Amino acid sequence: MRHFGMLSGRELRPYGLSVDDDQYYEVQAVVLGYWTLKLLINPNPDSTARPIYASAYQRMPGKLAGYGLGQIVRPFERCFMASLRGLLENVGYSDAPLGEVDFSRIQRYMAQDQIGNVMAGTMVPTDPDITGGGRPAHYFHTGPNITSQLTNLLQYWLELVDRWTGLPAALSGQPIGTGVNRTFRDIMALYGNALKGVQSSRTNLDIDLFEPLGTAYFNYNMRFDPDPTIKGDAKVKARGTSGLLQKEVNKQQTQDTLGFIAQLAQTGQVSPPAMQWAIDQALTAAGVPLDQFPAQQTPAQPQAAQGGPPGASPQAGPSQPSQPQQE
Repeated sequence: MRHFGMLSGRELRPYGLSVDDDQYYEVQAVVLGYWTLKLLINPNPDSTARPIYASAYQRMPGKLAGYGLGQIVRPFERCFMASLRGLLENVGYSDAPLGEVDFSRIQRYMAQDQIGNVMAGTMVPTDPDITGGGRPAHYFHTGPNITSQLTNLLQYWLELVDRWTGLPAALSGQPIGTGVNRTFRDIMALYGNALKGVQSSRTNLDIDLFEPLGTAYFNYNMRFDPDPTIKGDAKVKARGTSGLLQKEVNKQQTQDTLGFIAQLAQTGQVSPPAMQWAIDQALTAAGVPLDQFPAQQTPAQPQAAQGGPPGASPQAGPSQPSQPQQE
């Protein structure tokens, strides 16, 4: 086992380290059972930094590791499975026969091992009722059927776990919670809100993993690397997942802008250059390299640049007035 932590000098002195008994040191220890294989003071410039980095879907203050989706869902999964087992047990009461039999009236017509094994489509001979009441020899009971209530309980656990994890069912394509959001814009807004929890968990990777690891490499190079050209005052800032999230936000915004301008363009309130700008922005956000596709002018564009209407001939016709000549 590899251990990174604080130990007092009194605990380190028996291993031959020159330390102060009353001081605490950040150490690295490698142990195997009761044997200590390696013990040294952490040479990291930051005495409080440990080369162990962990991240989680849900961060917990004061803990190295937070909670993942499995830990968040586990209590609800236990409740769901308990409700499901109750549902199957209740279905068994409704499906299998449950009742009682007057043994004295059928004992001479059935073997001992056949009594109680009632199957559909069988006729069992019985003796007449000695009381004269005409009561049947077999009495069947109907247990309470609560399958509908248990089914609603299962659905309740599913909805509750969606709220607790921040991942609604609509995120996986199920039309739950989208009944009032019929328009494309409303549904995209719903998905955008649902993705905030996922985006925050992805941001935790930058904060908890990449930035500490990059800072550790930077500090090591500042102290031990002999190359003076890499020395300097800098701060490591990880933008891996944050950059991806920013691209997603820009893509969403450009798509919304394009849809909004397209609606206005149908009414003639948007000029063609503005529409072309929105299209270029959407294509750029989608990753289309517009610089590799030079803009091609339509047949009407050169004529518009010359000031004439589309279809007009650039050459002067018979009706064109002649210029006065100077003598």
